[in-house]
Amino acid sequence: PDSFQVANALNNLAVAAANQGRYGEAVAALRDSHARHVRLFGAAHPRTINAARNVGMALFLGDRASECVTWMRAAADQRHRVAGGTDASAAYMRAQLARCLARSGEAREAVTTLERALPVLEASGSGAAGYLANARLWLATMLLADGEVRRAGPLLRAAVAQLRVLHPETHPARLEAECELSHLLLVEGRGADAHAAATSCLARLGRASSMPTWRVEAARDLSRELGARPDRTVSRR
Repeated sequence: PDSFQVANALNNLAVAAANQGRYGEAVAALRDSHARHVRLFGAAHPRTINAARNVGMALFLGDRASECVTWMRAAADQRHRVAGGTDASAAYMRAQLARCLARSGEAREAVTTLERALPVLEASGSGAAGYLANARLWLATMLLADGEVRRAGPLLRAAVAQLRVLHPETHPARLEAECELSHLLLVEGRGADAHAAATSCLARLGRASSMPTWRVEAARDLSRELGARPDRTVSRR
């Protein structure tokens, strides 16, 4: 029962549940997996730290932000202690923590946390390209929500460009970035471009896995505001 095979299988079961939007089941399986990792490897082992991060992210997807903060802060702090301040994984866990902080109403700390993580990810080379693109997206989203359009624009456009290279069009990170781009275009006064971007975004929302429900609803709300309709010409993968 306490073998690594069982612990890992529980993690895979949780991923399958999360991809179906069954976040409560995913959290339960990941908590079980984490407990087994602690018994197998100890709390400071990289596998155990990653298992704790997985619990935090499942809580985020299920919109349980305060619980996410607790798990992600512990995982990020532990990774920082084990790997050091220049470790890309530690910086990315800080970026993921920032998402939970923002969702729980701690916007100032969330922005500061992301601003500290970005230089580490920028210095980490091509191996951290996905981490960097996501962190830029999340910081841009927070800045845009706070009305800092000039700061948000370059970050968001860089994130969109990188995520289009890295992922297919229904990948949740790419889709989140492209939906957020329609918001940026709207506040920049580019209504026609915003409408086109929102229409494309709306067409793909139903085919994305593991995307937070509240993010999907926010994108749909913006699409309705712009009068967007699903574009049936968008290719399916």
